[in-house]
Amino acid sequence: MMMAPSQDARRRRKSDDVPATPKRAKSLALSVVAAFGGGLILVACYWLGVSVGLFAALDPVDRDSARSSAAQDRAAIYASTVAHDTDEVWSGIFLSKLNRPYTPPDIAFFSGHTTTACGRTAAPQYCPEDTTLYLDTAFLAELRERANALGDLAAAYVVARTVAHHVQVKQADGRPRDRVLSNSETRQGASFSLRLALQRESYSGIWTRRARSRVGKVDAAEIERVMQGVRDLEDRLVQEAETPPELSPRTRRVLHVEWFMRGYQSASLGLCQGATAGSL
Repeated sequence: MMMAPSQDARRRRKSDDVPATPKRAKSLALSVVAAFGGGLILVACYWLGVSVGLFAALDPVDRDSARSSAAQDRAAIYASTVAHDTDEVWSGIFLSKLNRPYTPPDIAFFSGHTTTACGRTAAPQYCPEDTTLYLDTAFLAELRERANALGDLAAAYVVARTVAHHVQVKQADGRPRDRVLSNSETRQGASFSLRLALQRESYSGIWTRRARSRVGKVDAAEIERVMQGVRDLEDRLVQEAETPPELSPRTRRVLHVEWFMRGYQSASLGLCQGATAGSL
């Protein structure tokens, strides 16, 4: 999927602990380098007479650090490309369904933790205060590694779900939802917070359906495994209560998968909006 130059020009790239991700053309070039760089180095060593053993002699900590850095670079490139795809999808939906333009969020990559306009974070999140996606490259790299065959889908899901928060803010167009969410300890606040989370799942499903050429066809079982993997990693980093106390973790997982699949199967903005109304 290609994005119009005017839209790409509006997107800023910030950085905290890692360099800003290049534009799409440079990202593709870096992907090629990541794929073939190791082979090129070995060929160069052969012709220059440099012993490959010199690389093997590196300290294990240095090798681990280099591998970690490379994995985070690849995760940032992949996340940036997914974010560009979401720009295209949501721009089309906003114009066709809401009759108004969609303004993409900014992106700030970090590693480990960072401070945002909404406070400190140790996991990927969206900050409405500065309309920025804060994406943790260490988190995404570990997720891709731990999820094995579902790694790319899991990383794409995290980006799409984070973008969905931005979509909610733009779609609300200034309506005072924060008044309800300001006290998340109340049953009403927790219940509505859950509804918004389910709507984000449904919006993520819409993007995933539109992006099947990138992530492939998915089913409920795969999405549940992806969500559980993301949740396990998030729970290790942050403590965030988003469900009413009477809901069990299993019920919560079922609801999240159900609403994702509703968006995925229907690609209907109106159906997804139903997550914030009626009974769960």
